[in-house]
Amino acid sequence: MQNILSKENLEKILNIHFTKPTILFLFPGLGVGNIYNELAGCTLQTHEMEVISKSYKNIDFIGISTQIVPDNNSYIKYIQIQKDIAQYFDTTKKEKEIYLKRITYIINDKIDIYKNTSSNLHIEFVKEKLSK
Repeated sequence: MQNILSKENLEKILNIHFTKPTILFLFPGLGVGNIYNELAGCTLQTHEMEVISKSYKNIDFIGISTQIVPDNNSYIKYIQIQKDIAQYFDTTKKEKEIYLKRITYIINDKIDIYKNTSSNLHIEFVKEKLSK
């Protein structure tokens, strides 16, 4: 597995270009918590990120999952990635499916990374970082 802890590597892996500060959040997928309770919280996380993003027009918000993602809107771009791309990130396998583990990257001059299974703690992490 290649070291993805650089802006350039993330851009290459995800085939995107970061043009301004970005909140990049990985999540298992909408509805996954209905099957696996330990992966629950995606719907709450995506909703709360959307609420936060409305106050920060100068920051891009991008949500990524291997599973179902919400429709793109004017506040957040969502990307459903394939399993060959998921291998570059922390994942968990349940039966035959691969799910991304919950990770938030704040990309600016440097990258801050937060890993935790709680969607609420990811939301608080983003709020705290944006308040500085």
